[in-house]
Amino acid sequence: RMKGTIAGQELVVLIDSGATSNFVSKKVAHFLKLPVTDTRQFTVAVGDGKIIAGRGKCEGVSLKIQGVEIVDEFYLFELGTTDVVLGYSWLASLGDTRINWRQYTLGFQIQNQWVTLVGDPALLKVQVSLNSVGKLIKDGESAYLVELTSLFEGETPQQETPENNEITKLLDSYSEVFQLPSALPPERTRAHAITLLPGTAPVNLRPYKHSYAQKNEIEKLVREMLQA
Repeated sequence: RMKGTIAGQELVVLIDSGATSNFVSKKVAHFLKLPVTDTRQFTVAVGDGKIIAGRGKCEGVSLKIQGVEIVDEFYLFELGTTDVVLGYSWLASLGDTRINWRQYTLGFQIQNQWVTLVGDPALLKVQVSLNSVGKLIKDGESAYLVELTSLFEGETPQQETPENNEITKLLDSYSEVFQLPSALPPERTRAHAITLLPGTAPVNLRPYKHSYAQKNEIEKLVREMLQA
């Protein structure tokens, strides 16, 4: 994107190799009172996949960008936040070009002299109106909320945390527990054991099928039936 002028009016120009033709916003054409030639209805596939119909074109329009004058025909179309689109039909007429995507530059020859158009990075950030967002939501479009934050490159600075004496003593007392293992645990004859209190006799009770609550309920029902 870059700034350009038509009839002295400053406009936002987009150079798009994906557009087959040149386009000018209907609002701009009507505001500048550009002569419109009637054409057959044409269709344009926009970025979201929708097919939109258009009609009419402006011939012999003089567009000036950074001292370079471009005279060409532009089809009428609703372009949203862009006023003018220079598409493949204009790019194909340039012949050999030099493009630097990182620097947003496009170089080409005019009368055996190289000229360079430089894009404006500030124009890449387009503010969306509330009405546009509401229309997208109404149409059932997907929306994403993205938060951009700067990333720290290099080693993260170590932040000193205040020491807690009680925690430090606890860690020192059980330092062997908090050490990282250096090998597999030793083999044992039994994996787990339940240690009883010294002198405790092993539990010796007959197993019962029912839980304690069910057992009590069964005994209660039996007593009631015996008393009946």
